[in-house]
Amino acid sequence: MKYLNTYLYFIVYCIVLGYIVFIHGIRDRITVEIRDDFLNIIPFAYTYMDFSILMRYGLKGHTNVLYNTFGNILLFIPFSFLLICKNKGDHVFKIISLGIFVSATIECLQYIFLIGITDIDDLILNTLGLCIGAVLAVKYIRYFH
Repeated sequence: MKYLNTYLYFIVYCIVLGYIVFIHGIRDRITVEIRDDFLNIIPFAYTYMDFSILMRYGLKGHTNVLYNTFGNILLFIPFSFLLICKNKGDHVFKIISLGIFVSATIECLQYIFLIGITDIDDLILNTLGLCIGAVLAVKYIRYFH
């Protein structure tokens, strides 16, 4: 029964992830002509700039950087947490690798289908979320099992 719940939680998580990334992201749809203007391959260049603006002018109207940074981290914590718990702590590096592959695939699909901004920061922050989820899962398994 525990495994059925884990699978169910993971399926619900995947549906929510797909909605957040692809459906909710349609509001940020861009055109083919300007697609490369919204391709960020320099790690944390825009994030640093956005945090500088946030520090200078405060939160009012500049919360997008917080949403982007912490949202990308939080978005992938359940991925590794649920899969590692399902596997009782085995295959941690394979699960993190799978999560990195899924995150990279999402970024590529965003670029191909012109949804949102393809950003290396997202991949890095998603990987951080995967690692946090893995640590939490291992601690959870040690404590409760």
